[in-house]
Amino acid sequence: MTLKIAGIQMLPRLKENEFNLNQILKYLELVTKEGAGLAVFPECALCGYCFESLEEATPYAESIPGTSTLKVAEACKRLNLHAVIGMLEKDGSRYFNAAVLIGPQGIIGKYRKIHLPGLGIDKYVQPGDIGFAVHDTPVPGYGAQGS
Repeated sequence: MTLKIAGIQMLPRLKENEFNLNQILKYLELVTKEGAGLAVFPECALCGYCFESLEEATPYAESIPGTSTLKVAEACKRLNLHAVIGMLEKDGSRYFNAAVLIGPQGIIGKYRKIHLPGLGIDKYVQPGDIGFAVHDTPVPGYGAQGS
């Protein structure tokens, strides 16, 4: 079987999480109609990337799970779709450039960027602390359930 992956190229608006989330939700609808089983969004798609300080960025950081990831999870469940969303993650008093994997069953896992190049938000967040994970997912049309 073939797995269709949608690589979404979008320009997130800095400090506009709600606008960016609405764009992400619209793209999820669109790629589902095109037959994608997985949608991959850019780094920091939820909040934007080019912050000038951590203080400027912290109001736009969200937890995982959190308001936005739960809304994406609702859409993924309804659409039977998996998605990877880049975001600024708040975990207590710590902040990470993160990507979250979400599927029809909810939040599956996350990655916190380890190698920070000293650009944009990466100048101010902590290096990832959870290592690398591989997730076995039943992506529609591929893998365990789709073979």
